[in-house]
Amino acid sequence: MYNIYLDVSHDKTLMKKILLDKNGWASKFDISLTNNKKDANVIINSYTNDEIKKKVGKNFSGFSVCDRGCSPHHIYINKDRWLKTPENFKIHYSQIIGGNRKKSEQLFYRQYVLQHELGHSIDLADHVLYNEKSNKHFGPVMFQQTRGNIINDKILYVPNPWIVLQNEKFNIENINKFLNIEKAYIKYL
Repeated sequence: MYNIYLDVSHDKTLMKKILLDKNGWASKFDISLTNNKKDANVIINSYTNDEIKKKVGKNFSGFSVCDRGCSPHHIYINKDRWLKTPENFKIHYSQIIGGNRKKSEQLFYRQYVLQHELGHSIDLADHVLYNEKSNKHFGPVMFQQTRGNIINDKILYVPNPWIVLQNEKFNIENINKFLNIEKAYIKYL
């Protein structure tokens, strides 16, 4: 069981929804939220980029980080990236919800970064490297999507925060599955 304590002052409702979504790690693991920090296996904090660099080193500048070297594990969400989606994180036009690319990208990035760092916390530390034969798939959650993943003939994955879709073909049926999942999040755009 993974008890998560949210030690953040912003977007708590959205974070709770993402962390407990059955399309993410909650589909494979018993994940719950706790209001008691002492009961937590995982504590999620929100730090600025400068605070993350001071906490874990300059090599992690621009990234969110999971520290599994302590108990409980700590996830440091990069607040700067949370508020302004990385330039390289681009969605396919078919993933745009409500006609707003920027807000859709921001929502998908927030979903991805929480699911990705939670994946590190539950000991899935290795970033899955992409395979050139698997062109045009939804990206694996542990792929470093912060670095970029535009869909075209040369880049292999489209943004995807969900375990249930990772490595699925990027086709109309799976796009519809993706959009059906996202309908519950439209109010956060």
